[in-house]
Amino acid sequence: RALHSSPTRRSSDLTNFYGPFTDAFREGDQSAMERTLMTVMPLLTGVHSLAGAGGLESCSLAGPVQLVEDDELLGMLARLMRGIAVNPETLALEVIEEVGPMGNYLPREHTLRHHRRELHAPGIVNRMLREAWLEEGARTMADLARERALRLIDEHQPAPLEEGLNREIDQLLAAADREAG
Repeated sequence: RALHSSPTRRSSDLTNFYGPFTDAFREGDQSAMERTLMTVMPLLTGVHSLAGAGGLESCSLAGPVQLVEDDELLGMLARLMRGIAVNPETLALEVIEEVGPMGNYLPREHTLRHHRRELHAPGIVNRMLREAWLEEGARTMADLARERALRLIDEHQPAPLEEGLNREIDQLLAAADREAG
């Protein structure tokens, strides 16, 4: 008898992989919701290994746009799971005392030293003001993910195979063809 294949059922089975799984047939709202929950819940329980990035339809197919969106999700979750360091250096009580409640912290050396480590800079999530977003073409996250996936595919330069490996692959394929008849 086959097990129920819903993401919720799979997440409770400790023998299965954890990661951004979805039953959705394509990237979009259902995929985003399921993938986020299927990744956050295991992370909160201490899982250190995730699988399934880019997978759709219960990982029976994969898509480059979904892979780019998963990269963004996993980057944000990695930042979340790192937590926030609370110590005298990060609290910066002297800087707070110096600048005061209405002051500007951005030009401070302390801010410059810490801001990149503390923030996650998204690649495809919109952080623009509406006017700038409209001027840039009002592209959605899916639009940006598709553009990035196409750019990565177009610019990818695979490393050459080791000497003799092509010949070995050709021999294996020929043997498989003979066996298949």
